Amino acid sequence: MVALHLQLTVVLCLFLVPHLSLAYPRKSLFKRTSLKKEDPRFQKTSMFKSKPTQTVGMLGGSVVLECQVSGIPPALVYWVKDGERIHQGDTHTGNREHHMTSDGLSRLELSSTQSRLYLDCLSEEDAGIYVCVGHSPAVTIKQEHRLTIDTANGIEQTACAWSGQPRIFMWTSSRLEYETGTVQLFCRAQGSPTPTITWYDRDNMPIDPESDSYTVTPTGDLIIRDIDWSLHMGEFTCEAKNDYGSDSASAFLYPTGRGK
Repeated sequence: MVALHLQLTVVLCLFLVPHLSLAYPRKSLFKRTSLKKEDPRFQKTSMFKSKPTQTVGMLGGSVVLECQVSGIPPALVYWVKDGERIHQGDTHTGNREHHMTSDGLSRLELSSTQSRLYLDCLSEEDAGIYVCVGHSPAVTIKQEHRLTIDTANGIEQTACAWSGQPRIFMWTSSRLEYETGTVQLFCRAQGSPTPTITWYDRDNMPIDPESDSYTVTPTGDLIIRDIDWSLHMGEFTCEAKNDYGSDSASAFLYPTGRGK
């Protein structure tokens, strides 16, 4: 029982505590374990792993704002300024995964979603409050990020340009789910031309999006069916690529037993 509680604590820390997952190789920390959704720590809610920021951008320059949302069920993350949702890529939404397994059992749905907002060719009008919104069927939460423009230093607007290289602006960074269930790992990218999305499995092999186990959605997300600890525990990597370059992001997937 003590060992089970220790494993549960490690799992929760990796999913809910900022930066701990960067300190140790995650595979070496885990043994196969079982969790109960009735545990009071698995409540339907969302929380920010990121902190509000105050950023100074140079006139004509570029900045990147970031936020991260963890909770149950998985949250989609987007940005708002002056009451208007900021467009990134072709879509912000897309289909959500089902809340039940194929055999009718409930799912755990513990997930962490990360987002970046890229702002280029900054002008004085770009200064203000940018709101990161985490939205799930359970709750919507908001976090403010302030941007100030340094008008004393900068570059000519005519010299500022984004070449269109791919940028992944929202992705699943970690996911905990019961074995035999289905998971949806987010990967949303922008670029010109529109980037092609390729997913790689934990052995860094390209995934066939038309196989029995995997599907890549039109938005770039990876759906994995019938997940298994021995087959799927580890990092899955999303790569966005076009003629001007590539970008990548990784999602750590941990399938767990249901407990008794």
